[in-house]
Amino acid sequence: MAEFFNHNSLLLILSAAWVIFTGYLLRSDGPGKRLPTLVVVTLALAALYYALSPRDTSGELPTQIEDQIGQGTPVLLEFKSPN
Repeated sequence: MAEFFNHNSLLLILSAAWVIFTGYLLRSDGPGKRLPTLVVVTLALAALYYALSPRDTSGELPTQIEDQIGQGTPVLLEFKSPN
Protein backbone atom coordinates (compact mmCIF):
# COMPACT_ATOMS: atom_id res chain seq x y z
CA MET A 1 0.00 0.00 0.00
CA ALA A 2 2.83 2.39 0.79
CA GLU A 3 4.34 1.70 -2.63
CA PHE A 4 1.12 2.87 -4.30
CA PHE A 5 1.24 6.20 -2.46
CA ASN A 6 4.95 6.57 -3.17
CA HIS A 7 4.59 6.04 -6.92
CA ASN A 8 1.37 8.02 -7.34
CA SER A 9 1.83 10.86 -4.84
CA LEU A 10 1.78 13.62 -7.46
CA LEU A 11 -1.40 12.28 -9.02
CA LEU A 12 -3.05 11.95 -5.61
CA ILE A 13 -2.11 15.49 -4.58
CA LEU A 14 -3.32 16.99 -7.86
CA SER A 15 -6.56 15.01 -7.65
CA ALA A 16 -7.18 16.21 -4.10
CA ALA A 17 -6.46 19.81 -5.12
CA TRP A 18 -8.88 19.48 -8.03
CA VAL A 19 -11.65 18.07 -5.84
CA ILE A 20 -11.22 20.83 -3.24
CA PHE A 21 -11.12 23.58 -5.85
CA THR A 22 -14.12 22.14 -7.71
CA GLY A 23 -16.11 21.94 -4.50
CA TYR A 24 -15.28 25.54 -3.71
CA LEU A 25 -16.22 26.79 -7.17
CA LEU A 26 -19.47 24.88 -7.42
CA ARG A 27 -20.56 25.89 -3.93
CA SER A 28 -19.77 29.59 -4.25
CA ASP A 29 -21.66 30.73 -7.38
CA GLY A 30 -23.12 27.63 -8.97
CA PRO A 31 -21.80 25.58 -11.87
CA GLY A 32 -22.76 27.91 -14.74
CA LYS A 33 -20.66 30.94 -13.86
CA ARG A 34 -17.48 29.14 -12.86
CA LEU A 35 -17.28 26.46 -15.55
CA PRO A 36 -14.59 28.25 -17.64
CA THR A 37 -12.45 28.64 -14.52
CA LEU A 38 -12.89 24.96 -13.71
CA VAL A 39 -11.86 23.98 -17.26
CA VAL A 40 -8.74 26.17 -17.07
CA VAL A 41 -7.75 24.75 -13.67
CA THR A 42 -8.31 21.20 -14.92
CA LEU A 43 -6.12 21.80 -17.97
CA ALA A 44 -3.44 23.47 -15.83
CA LEU A 45 -3.33 20.53 -13.41
CA ALA A 46 -3.17 18.06 -16.31
CA ALA A 47 -0.29 20.02 -17.86
CA LEU A 48 1.50 20.11 -14.50
CA TYR A 49 1.13 16.36 -14.13
CA TYR A 50 2.43 15.79 -17.65
CA ALA A 51 5.39 18.14 -17.11
CA LEU A 52 6.42 16.62 -13.77
CA SER A 53 5.79 12.93 -14.43
CA PRO A 54 8.89 10.83 -15.11
CA ARG A 55 9.64 9.57 -18.61
CA ASP A 56 11.72 6.73 -19.94
CA THR A 57 14.98 8.14 -21.27
CA SER A 58 16.82 4.92 -21.88
CA GLY A 59 17.14 5.62 -25.60
CA GLU A 60 20.89 6.16 -25.49
CA LEU A 61 23.20 3.26 -26.10
CA PRO A 62 25.85 2.44 -23.49
CA THR A 63 28.59 3.33 -25.99
CA GLN A 64 27.11 6.82 -26.41
CA ILE A 65 27.12 7.29 -22.64
CA GLU A 66 30.70 6.04 -22.36
CA ASP A 67 31.76 8.55 -25.02
CA GLN A 68 30.28 11.42 -22.99
CA ILE A 69 32.10 10.44 -19.79
CA GLY A 70 35.52 12.08 -19.45
CA GLN A 71 34.93 14.79 -22.05
CA GLY A 72 34.91 17.63 -19.50
CA THR A 73 31.12 17.86 -19.27
CA PRO A 74 29.22 16.61 -16.22
CA VAL A 75 27.18 13.46 -16.87
CA LEU A 76 24.30 12.37 -14.66
CA LEU A 77 23.68 8.64 -14.58
CA GLU A 78 20.51 7.46 -12.91
CA PHE A 79 19.97 3.79 -12.21
CA LYS A 80 16.43 2.54 -11.64
CA SER A 81 14.86 -0.81 -11.03
CA PRO A 82 12.85 -2.13 -13.98
CA ASN A 83 9.50 -2.22 -12.16
